[in-house]
Amino acid sequence: MEKDKLERNVIQPSLKEFSREMLSRLIEISFIELEQAPAEDEPQANGNPQDEKGYTKYESRYLAQKELFSLMLFDPMLEEQISMRKNANFDYMTGLHFFITANKNFHYNFGFFEQQIDFFDQILNGWCSFLDQVVRDVTALQGFITEQCVELEFDGILRLFLCKDTIISASLNLDSFNTIFKKRTGNYHYHFGLYLCEGKKQKTQLMVSGQGDGKGKDSGLYKAVNWFNDLVESLKKKYNATLKQN
Repeated sequence: MEKDKLERNVIQPSLKEFSREMLSRLIEISFIELEQAPAEDEPQANGNPQDEKGYTKYESRYLAQKELFSLMLFDPMLEEQISMRKNANFDYMTGLHFFITANKNFHYNFGFFEQQIDFFDQILNGWCSFLDQVVRDVTALQGFITEQCVELEFDGILRLFLCKDTIISASLNLDSFNTIFKKRTGNYHYHFGLYLCEGKKQKTQLMVSGQGDGKGKDSGLYKAVNWFNDLVESLKKKYNATLKQN
């Protein structure tokens, strides 16, 4: 996608507008921006040919694979794709299966193909449940009263960059890519961190962390954001009181 097309497609939904569909589009945009990031001048390492961003051919291919399958995993219709794969040789899910079985954390034995397919489905369904939990909890938030932007990080891999009640961008921490493939049970609680940012997408300080479970206003995320807003309001009052005294 060319730059001008990217600019026309940039979206910044409010918290209430957030959805799996919106998240999928935000992740897609983040990868486009990553591809368009200016290249850094890096020397070739050990005579191994590198591209304009300093990656070897193998590294570039692996990064492209991670980006491709990340986009597939954020498909809002992923549950339907899983169901279709159960009834037909559906290339979309078959390719994703072959990729995940190559993951070092996925214990694959060809002699138990059907069993591993079922385990694969459990992983994907758990991933979908995790995304649904995040969406439910984020849409329940009232926003942030701080003038600074904040970043919410979920399970160390999914990041949302927010200002007030608007989601500016979303991204994946590809260094923690294998986190996608961990098994999430029915009673799974995701971990989150709320960071106060300086400038665009620069995490500076962890303000609060905890666990969320998709229960909206009863979730740990909702309570943590309220605590953070109360803290900001309290500091504002103290600051204003100090100014009046002086």
